[in-house]
Amino acid sequence: MDYKSRKTLLESLRMSSILEVVKQDSLDPSKNIEKYRPEAMASGDGWEKVELGAIKKFKLLKININLPKEYSSSAIKRKICESL
Repeated sequence: MDYKSRKTLLESLRMSSILEVVKQDSLDPSKNIEKYRPEAMASGDGWEKVELGAIKKFKLLKININLPKEYSSSAIKRKICESL
């Protein structure tokens, strides 16, 4: 799924805890973290060491979203809520 589709899907969940979905152009999320100061960061599979390091450095909540190809917005919302 491309970024635009993922963004639309996450924004459609209308969860008060998700204030903004932003694009990350590199494996290192530090610039986005410094700019937006999030409390949590969500990602699919393949957490890279640099991402995990940034999450630890900035003391963010890590939300893991690993779903099968047959997913639904309800399943994504449930995964996020279970992590909070």
